[in-house]
Amino acid sequence: MKRRFLLFLFILASTASLLSIVLSGLAVHRAVERLVLKQAKERLDLIVWGYSAPSSTIDIYSLVDFDTEVLAVEKDRMLVFQYGTARLDLNSGAVSVFKRQTGSFHFTLYVDKERAKEAYYSFANRTIAITVVIFGFGFVVFGVLLLRNTVDPVSELARMMVSITSQNLRIRLAPPKRKDEIGQLIHAFNTMMEEIGTAYEKRLEYVEDVIHDIITPVQILEGYRQLIERHGKREELVDEFLEVSRVELAKLRDMALSLRETQREERKKSIHSARASQITERIVQAYEELHPSIVFHRDIAPEVLLPLDPIDLERIVHILLDNAVKYGGGKVWVRLRRQELSIEDRGPGIDLEERERIFQRYYRSKQVLPTTRGVGLGLSILKRFSEEYGFQIQVETASPTGCIFRVLFPNPSLERREG
Repeated sequence: MKRRFLLFLFILASTASLLSIVLSGLAVHRAVERLVLKQAKERLDLIVWGYSAPSSTIDIYSLVDFDTEVLAVEKDRMLVFQYGTARLDLNSGAVSVFKRQTGSFHFTLYVDKERAKEAYYSFANRTIAITVVIFGFGFVVFGVLLLRNTVDPVSELARMMVSITSQNLRIRLAPPKRKDEIGQLIHAFNTMMEEIGTAYEKRLEYVEDVIHDIITPVQILEGYRQLIERHGKREELVDEFLEVSRVELAKLRDMALSLRETQREERKKSIHSARASQITERIVQAYEELHPSIVFHRDIAPEVLLPLDPIDLERIVHILLDNAVKYGGGKVWVRLRRQELSIEDRGPGIDLEERERIFQRYYRSKQVLPTTRGVGLGLSILKRFSEEYGFQIQVETASPTGCIFRVLFPNPSLERREG
C-alpha cells in the first residue's frame, strides 16, 4: 500500500509540476512581451521629448538597447541619425516598429522582440524553477506527513488483521491520540479484539471444563466394565454397575443440555407469551413420575402467561426443580403466580456468603456431596436468562430448613407505559 501511495504521489507531483511549468511559461511569455513593448514605447516617448526640449540633459544613447534595437531619425524623409545593432533585419516580421513625430522630425524605433525577451526569460525561468522546487519539496513533506498519519496506521491495522490467529487474540494497536476517523477505526479494532479475545477465552475454558467433566463419568463406566470382564457377570456387580451407569448417564445428559444452551447464548431472544401454568404443571408431573420418593406440593395459578420463550421457560423450571430434587430433602413446593415463580425445598440451604457465587459457572456449594450429579452450570444459565429477559432472582432461607428460589418477572403493562 505504501508503494502504491508513493507512486501516486510521485505521479501527482510530476504532473502538477509539469502543468505549473507549462502554464507559468505561457503566462510569462505574454507578460514579458507586453512589458518589452511597453518599455519600448515609453523610451521612444522619452527620446522624442528629449529632442524637442533644448535644455534637456537626457542621454539618448542610453535609452536605446544596442543589442536588440535600432533608432532611426529622419527629417524631410532623409535619414539624419541611426543608432543600434547592425544585425537587426528591419523588414523581419519578428521586429516591432514604433513611430513618433515632432515638428519635421520622424522617430522610428525598431525592436527585436524575441531577443529582448531573452533577458527576462532567464530571470523568469530561474524563478519558475525555484518555485517548482519549493512546491515539489512541500508536496513531498505533505505526502510524508499524510503517509505517516493516514497510510501507516491503516497498513499496520491491515498487517495485524492478517496475522490474527487463535494464538494471538491479545494483540492491540497503540491507543490513538487522534480523534478523527483513523483514531475511531483503531479504537473500534481494539474494542473488537478485546471482545473476541474475552469470548474465545471463555468458550475455551468452558469446553475444557466440560471435557474434563465428561471424562470423569466415562472413566467410571469404563472401570466398572473392566471389573465385570475381570470378575464375571456377578449379579451384585451388574446391579451396582447399572445403578452407577444411571447416575453417570444422567450427568452426561445434564452436561449435554447445558452445552446446547451455551451454544444458544449469542442468539437474540424473541419474546413470546409462554403458557406458564400448563408448562409448570406438565414438568412437575414428569418429576413426580421420575422421583416417586419425593413429595411435590404445588400451588399453580391458572392461565398465567409470562413474557418468555416457552422453551426457555421450560429450561428455567427444569433447572430449579432439578436443584430442588438433588438437594431438597424429600419435599418440594412449587408456586406460580402472575409475576412470580417460586420453588422451595427442605435441603441444607445456602449460606449467605455463597448466594452470589452459586450463579457462577461450575461453582458448587461446599455442602454438596461429590457423588451428587451435576457440574454447576444450571444456575449460571438461569442467571443468563435473567439478564436477557430482565427478571430478578431471589434466594431466601426457608423455615425450618432449606431454601426458596423466587423468580420475579417484570410487569408487561408497566414496561409498555415506560416505553
